[in-house]
Amino acid sequence: MPLCACGCNVEVKNKFILGHNARVANPWTGRDWKFNKGKKLLGNEKNPAWKGDNASIEAKHQWIARHYGKADKCEFDITHKAQRYHWSNKGHTYKRIREDWQMLCPECHFKFDGRTNSILSDEIKNKISNGLKKAYASGRRKPIIMTPEIRMKISKKKREK
Repeated sequence: MPLCACGCNVEVKNKFILGHNARVANPWTGRDWKFNKGKKLLGNEKNPAWKGDNASIEAKHQWIARHYGKADKCEFDITHKAQRYHWSNKGHTYKRIREDWQMLCPECHFKFDGRTNSILSDEIKNKISNGLKKAYASGRRKPIIMTPEIRMKISKKKREK
C-alpha cells in the first residue's frame, strides 16, 4: 500500500489521510510541497526573516512582551491601578534587553514619552502650532470652522472642568 503524502509514513488507500495538510503538488511551481512535520520553527536570530535592530518599534514591543511576559504593573508608581499596562522603552533606543524597558500604566507612559499637553514645554507647543499654521496655509490640513454650536460645546466643557 502507498504511504501518506504528508510524510507521516502511514499506509493509506488514497494519496493522504483526510485531515492531514498534504497536497501532492504546489499549484504555482508544480513541485511537491516540502513538509515541516515534526520540525520546530526557527526562532529569533536563526530565522532567515530576522531583522535584528532594523525591526519596527511595534515588533520590538511584541518581542519584549513575548520574552518577558505581559506588562502587569506600573514600575514608576506601584499604587497606580489600571486596566492595562504598557511596556515602555527607557532610552528610546529599543534594545532587546530587559534593563532598557519598564512596565508603566498608560498615564505614566504618556507622561514619560511627553505625549501630554501639560508636560510639553512652551518651545515644543510653539513648534507644533507653527507647523499647523504652515499646514493650514499650504492646504494640507483643513482648519476647523468655529460655528456658534462648536463654541458653545467648548465653553461648556471648560466650565465643567
